[in-house]
Amino acid sequence: APINVPVITAPISVPTSISAPDLNAIPTVTDVVARASDIAGTSSAAKSGAGSASGTGRAVSQSTGDVVSASRGDGSAWGEEQVDVAVRQQGAANLKYPDRLRAANVSGTVMMRFIVGANGRVEMSSVKVLDSPHDEFTAAVKDALRSMRFRAAEVRGTKVRQLVEQSFTFRLG
Repeated sequence: APINVPVITAPISVPTSISAPDLNAIPTVTDVVARASDIAGTSSAAKSGAGSASGTGRAVSQSTGDVVSASRGDGSAWGEEQVDVAVRQQGAANLKYPDRLRAANVSGTVMMRFIVGANGRVEMSSVKVLDSPHDEFTAAVKDALRSMRFRAAEVRGTKVRQLVEQSFTFRLG
């Protein structure tokens, strides 16, 4: 029986150059994720986990140092590594430990990504849940984000929007 061997044809024209990359292309939030070695300019309260909840459990927020780069000048947010002065949380996060989860002895950490606007407030439409062990923890964090205040990031003396990743830990005991 004859063997059916595919025929491979060489290309007729081979490109000798490639076009230059578009350096003005705007990356999306998921395009570039960088790990900052430290939260430059972040208050010790934010680093150590400021915020508490009433009752026997504690809820704390802590910035992780994870930042996401995004383009700027077109209304999108800056990454921490791109600003001269990074966002700083002002005061404690007003986290409320969900009563039902406290009673059930449930703890966990919620990881959120959000933009802090030039006015120092979280832009709620930008809030993304990266990881959460329970919907009630997520709801408690979203409630806290509505009232949280930050010192806005700055670039060359101008307040700008900054993309932030922050963890919020609910811990009993």
